[in-house]
Amino acid sequence: MWQADTWDPKTIDRELGWAQDLGFTSVRVFLHDIAWKTDRAGLLKRMEQFLSMADKHKIGVMFVLFDSVWDPYPKAGKQREPYPHRHNSGWVQSPGQDILMDPVKQDELKAYVQDVIGHFRNDQRVQVWDLFNEPDNLVPQYKNVLLPGKVEFALQLLRKTFGWARDNFIGATPQVNGWGEDWVAFWRDRRVHAQLRFAAHNRLPSKMIDRGERLLADSAAFFGNYAPAKSLLHGDLWTGNASALADGTPVVFDPAVYVGDREADVAMTELFGGFPREFKAAYASEWALDPGYRTRRDFYNLYQILNHANLFGGSYVRQGEQTIEKLLSEIR
Repeated sequence: MWQADTWDPKTIDRELGWAQDLGFTSVRVFLHDIAWKTDRAGLLKRMEQFLSMADKHKIGVMFVLFDSVWDPYPKAGKQREPYPHRHNSGWVQSPGQDILMDPVKQDELKAYVQDVIGHFRNDQRVQVWDLFNEPDNLVPQYKNVLLPGKVEFALQLLRKTFGWARDNFIGATPQVNGWGEDWVAFWRDRRVHAQLRFAAHNRLPSKMIDRGERLLADSAAFFGNYAPAKSLLHGDLWTGNASALADGTPVVFDPAVYVGDREADVAMTELFGGFPREFKAAYASEWALDPGYRTRRDFYNLYQILNHANLFGGSYVRQGEQTIEKLLSEIR
């Protein structure tokens, strides 16, 4: 569908018209990494054309980036003829299993994900991005060539794709995510150092920024041999972002979500007034914290304090300066 030689806007427009007549308000449309790799500009142009045609018929679009169903050996160029009366006989997976089974080749798909989503990031005609269709589908029709461990490889790519797809915000501050296997480097570079860069841009005290840089150079000392389990984090878990329904069901809101060390969320429950003691006791009874948590708590909260300093200035700047000096004294 997406290749130049077989792009058929006349047929697509006609079928979108039929969809409109039937009352469709949204369609789900599959992309392919090979179409981007072989003709990036052409693919983006044809996606623009498709969105224009769909919008003309008052239909929104859900684009699908990856798909784990049907033929695992996709290729560019002319496709084989479909088999008569066989469901989806010409459908191919994206990526093919030669890429899926190789973590290095998986990583090369990052540019595809970020380029396509980034190009249409503000396009209201795109209703949803479906990152990966049926990643655990074992496709019994192709069982004779099934990749051993396919589900594990697909899960690996799925996790990466969520990291690649979109950064978010902590309050009004951009928060860079992306995938990384080194948690200490992630926290140092994409959390605390990012706030120090914002502080420099906002002309906060240069001494605080310089001392913060010094702290980051030695920040691995707070972690030692600690290897945190990967957890889905709220990211901004202070008391103002937690409450309960009338029946007592706990709820949280306004997240700055990412995957990381649970201690980062737990640390913030002790900041800015903190959660009640009962919360701390209940949490510890369910999942005790590592003995080194107290050492890392202030380093995790430094990110939140610096973010407040960048957003609001005032006393938060002084709190940031004091926290940096306290942490430096603990390293010495």
